[in-house]
Amino acid sequence: MNGLKLLHDIDFSVNGAYDYIFSAVPSSKRKSTWRLMVILSGFAFSPSGLTVGANIGLRMTFCQAVAACFIGNLVLFLVALVCSMLAHRLGYNSVFLVKKIFGNTAGNVFSVLIILSMIIWIGINGDLFAKTMVSVFPTWSPPIPVTILLIILFWAFCSFSGWRSLEWTNIILLPGILLFTIYHVIRIGGTMGGFGFVWEYKPELYLPFSSAIIMIIGNYSVSAMTIPDICRFAKSKCSVILCTTIFASFIMISNICGILIVQAAKVNSLNYGVVVLGMAVSYFIWVVFCISSTQNINIYTSSLAIQNLVHETPLNGNISHKTAVLLVGGLSAIIGIVDIINYLTEVCFTLAMAMLSLFGILLIEILIGKNYKTVEKWIPLLAWLIGSFAGWILWLYGKRGAWILPLLISSAIYYILRISRKCKNERDLEEN
Repeated sequence: MNGLKLLHDIDFSVNGAYDYIFSAVPSSKRKSTWRLMVILSGFAFSPSGLTVGANIGLRMTFCQAVAACFIGNLVLFLVALVCSMLAHRLGYNSVFLVKKIFGNTAGNVFSVLIILSMIIWIGINGDLFAKTMVSVFPTWSPPIPVTILLIILFWAFCSFSGWRSLEWTNIILLPGILLFTIYHVIRIGGTMGGFGFVWEYKPELYLPFSSAIIMIIGNYSVSAMTIPDICRFAKSKCSVILCTTIFASFIMISNICGILIVQAAKVNSLNYGVVVLGMAVSYFIWVVFCISSTQNINIYTSSLAIQNLVHETPLNGNISHKTAVLLVGGLSAIIGIVDIINYLTEVCFTLAMAMLSLFGILLIEILIGKNYKTVEKWIPLLAWLIGSFAGWILWLYGKRGAWILPLLISSAIYYILRISRKCKNERDLEEN
């Protein structure tokens, strides 16, 4: 990685949409804690969080569902905290961090993972929003595919200003998100005569506890790894801790809101549940606020990954932010139209396995990397693939309780390969 020092000194920006995309953020350009917290608060409270919470709440008792949410979000917090601390110390975005630690090949693979996952989640959220609109406004005439396309194009348009869009969108929308969240919780309690219904709820369907944890992790798994794109601007470690705590806490709040809605309404659909509870219109406005704040970061993150991916091509990463945004928006619309939300469990599980495997490798590198030379590019890729594949095998054979094994497998393989290569290199030096 001979070019890292050169890249470190480049202050690269594309039409003002990015800050230090291929370089470290200098201390003089760090941002205040409250600005970062506002961005992450709006990002973490999403319709997909409500939907995942609802899917879990349908199949578990309230205490079991909340316990699964707590464990899953604790994992997300720890992943986001470790990655963000690295970003704060080094100043790099998530993809460039991976490139710096593991080399360009691993960084490019990570870029592809980010782009694919963000496209999928933008498409899923577009699908969710379109179906919510049709449920609330039955007279809405455009078909759902057209509605999805219009919605995602609107999000893309609102993201054209890059970082400025992140700040202003969340500064404007976060107060509304908080007020509507409080309102709906109070409304549910008022409609049901209190919250005693959560103790009386008996699920007719079944979901293993470990699968619920995986759904929680998978929902924001890649986002937890890309939080450095925001936290690289933090001024202090305390700021990073506060930001990642807010991030995980707001995801859990959105999960619990989804649980409350379906268990209060006793129906198998989140959208139908809000209709039954008589809060369809206010819920729609709530979703508008939540989904608009979330998609800005998804688009920004995927656009950063695209820039990093094409950095070593003749384009040299110098494509306009608007071009990257429109590309992401177009692909997301296709994903939403094909109704990928029907495979939400599979999507969450796949992303969770990939994230846990990569996080295990990252932890080992943090612990032992200082004592070794630059990692050979095939080692992290092999460990990552084996860990993720092991997770899939466990899933196929129903061993969903062993969700932590991909992390342990990938980290063990990575450690063994790093040790063995170090010993081989030392022997080669002695022979020479």
